[in-house]
Amino acid sequence: MSKDVDLLIWSAMFDGKYAIKVTRTAPHRGELTVSEGENVLHREPVALSFEAPSGPDIPDVVAWHEIAIRFVQNLGRP
Repeated sequence: MSKDVDLLIWSAMFDGKYAIKVTRTAPHRGELTVSEGENVLHREPVALSFEAPSGPDIPDVVAWHEIAIRFVQNLGRP
């Protein structure tokens, strides 16, 4: 398995075209990205409640989802 796959904590699609991913960057820390195709549109640091060895904590997923939705909804706004 590649190092990038090992670091992936969570991923989802929004509106069928925006890929949302959270990768581990350190213990209890990660990076959320929102991409359209190969183009990364947004990235920001996020917290991981636990080490997440078997998957993310539900409150973390809810927070990440809200970040991504807010970003996508504001695309194109001045």
